[in-house]
Amino acid sequence: LDTFLPDVERIEVIRGPGAALWGTNAINGVVNIVTRSASETRGQSLQASGGTELKSRTALRSGHALGRFGDARVYAQQSEQDGLRAADGSDSFNVMRNQMVGFRSDSKPAADQTLTLAGEHYRGQREDPFQFPVRAGNVETSGSHLRGQWNWQAEANREWQVQALYDRSKRLIPTTVFRENRDLARLGLHHRWQLGRHTLLAGGHYARS
Repeated sequence: LDTFLPDVERIEVIRGPGAALWGTNAINGVVNIVTRSASETRGQSLQASGGTELKSRTALRSGHALGRFGDARVYAQQSEQDGLRAADGSDSFNVMRNQMVGFRSDSKPAADQTLTLAGEHYRGQREDPFQFPVRAGNVETSGSHLRGQWNWQAEANREWQVQALYDRSKRLIPTTVFRENRDLARLGLHHRWQLGRHTLLAGGHYARS
């Protein structure tokens, strides 16, 4: 996971069980990375950095207004991180390299509705630090995902949300027989209802992996 850093609005660390909102396996907590709306990232942006540990990171983004269709942005990012050292000074064999391209669009089909579409494609390599019985070499990863989210503010105290996700990921260790190709599809519905000082959240989701 190599989120496009210039578009991160905030990172929330939510402790405790959260399956009602976040789905299966949100048992002990959630790290929620919230990115900015496309309307907040109009124009062009280029960022580059480098150093001894984070050897290089380059990020490019172009955002545009689409008139009555809302706003959209496209972006690309690459990064290379040097490997860590073990306590005895030896190499830990965990260099990481990542490349990623993506897009996001935000629109308002109606005054009380918002629609978000987003997608990314990534690929990367990292050294595998495990060496039993022999060092496995580089681990190759790649994947894509497409996500849609529709929100409807039905009344001042009621809100509906529908979210759909399709994700495909691949993982390969060339020097071993390990290979994984995984497809994940998920559909979720949430209803938020404000009752005085209380908030009622109900919903459900279906996932197939």
